[in-house]
Formats: sequence, structure tokens, C-alpha cells
Amino acid sequence: MSLDARDIGAALETARTIVGEASALLEGAQDQAFDIRSKSNLFDLVTEWDTRSEELIRSRLQELTPDVPLLAEESGASGKT
Repeated sequence: MSLDARDIGAALETARTIVGEASALLEGAQDQAFDIRSKSNLFDLVTEWDTRSEELIRSRLQELTPDVPLLAEESGASGKT
């Protein structure tokens, strides 16, 4: 699959929009208590805000680019990767 400059520009604008939404979510969480859990060991931590922000990013990307497979840190792969 190759992308032309217009495709790359549109993808970049989509990414900026989604990052702005995730940033607003995290800014709203700044003064709130949150859960922390370990994944594979005591030093591999994930907060509920890690998970929430990833869910927001994943859902928005899937909404806007349903044919593009995703690989995320907390939830792994979706779509044909």
C-alpha cells in the first residue's frame, strides 16, 4: 500500500484530532484518583487512564479508518495485522 501526499496529510490531521481528544481526556483526569495495576511484573504498570486513553484512541481510529488494522500497547492487535 502506498500513500500520496494528500493521504499522508489527511492521516496526520486525523491523528492530531485524536491526540487532542486523548489529551483533553487526560487533562480532565489530572486531579482524580485512579487505579494502577501491574501487567507482567511489579515494574510493568498500567493505570486506568492508560487504558481509557487507549480505548478512546482505538475507537476513534476504528471509526475513521475501519479497514486499517491496529496494534496497541495495552489491548494488543485488532483487525488483520
